[in-house]
Amino acid sequence: EKKQKDIIESIQYSQIIQKSILPHRRDIWRTLPQSFVLYKPKDIVAGDFYWFHIIKDYCLIAVADCTGHGIPGAFMSILCNDKLNEAINYTHQIDEILYFTNLNIKRTLKQLDNTSTSKDGMDIILVKIPYERVQKRETPIPIEFAGANRPLFLFRNHKQTTEVFKTTKASIGGFTDTEQTFQKYSLDLYTDDVIYLTSDGYIDQFGGSKNKKLMTTGFVNLINQIGNLHYQKQKQELETFFNEWKGTNEQIDDVCIIGIKI
Repeated sequence: EKKQKDIIESIQYSQIIQKSILPHRRDIWRTLPQSFVLYKPKDIVAGDFYWFHIIKDYCLIAVADCTGHGIPGAFMSILCNDKLNEAINYTHQIDEILYFTNLNIKRTLKQLDNTSTSKDGMDIILVKIPYERVQKRETPIPIEFAGANRPLFLFRNHKQTTEVFKTTKASIGGFTDTEQTFQKYSLDLYTDDVIYLTSDGYIDQFGGSKNKKLMTTGFVNLINQIGNLHYQKQKQELETFFNEWKGTNEQIDDVCIIGIKI
């Protein structure tokens, strides 16, 4: 009984440490006024995290999904967060940030050869935004994005449809080669367009009448329905839908979604 209580208290304290590395949501909101963060760990602590940095005229924002959830995932999230912070000391180019993060995670976890017992890593979507143009609504707004196994979702307001942009098909760390490069992409955003950065927890959740995964198609259909709503209303709709979809099922993974409306 006491042992279990001690373990739970330790995990709860770990949650305080993990929360301290997450950016303040008000800092994100001040920089990107029409943005929201939906963050639902499966357990007390999480393998998903979000990351935010301002560099001169740009902000960098990311959603990352580390191997596992709970305590192992949380350990990885703290390490990966640290390596992202380290990478921006070398470069402000988003493709290079991912390159250095991959290299440094592999070095730290001694994954440089096939003898390593650690195969842990993370998937990530990283976006670079000229935030002052967003604040002034000076469209078109040119953004850059790069990723490791995570796409960028874009709701095009004038078309009322959602586009899915795939990124590099490789994780950061784990089995990925040390010299792996990550492709950088560019896009122009217009008034009332919305971009979504997500981990895979929402999309992989079992539920609905057939008790199947929501999948990317289901997520895109949902975004098509809510993409033109007020940004705070979108967050509410995403939460409501997730809980209704999940029903009596257990939440299978951490959930993290950032939405940014232009």
